[in-house]
Amino acid sequence: MATTKPRINVVLDRASYKELEALADRHGCSLSEQVRSMVLDMLDLLEDRTLAAAAVSRRRTLRGKAMLSHEQVWAKRAKIRG
Repeated sequence: MATTKPRINVVLDRASYKELEALADRHGCSLSEQVRSMVLDMLDLLEDRTLAAAAVSRRRTLRGKAMLSHEQVWAKRAKIRG
């Protein structure tokens, strides 16, 4: 079956391969689906970690008087979109 999705090859030690096979069997999916799911989960976690770090950094520089309420932000957006 032809596919247009990009592919990668990964070399694993035998123990890791067996563990992935067991996980795929447990989840009732193919080895490829199992690895794809794990990679996507890890990418989501890395994105969350990056966004959390940015939030912590921004919070350190937050000034109380400069803060806007939810209503103020959306009111400004409405005026801009006019």
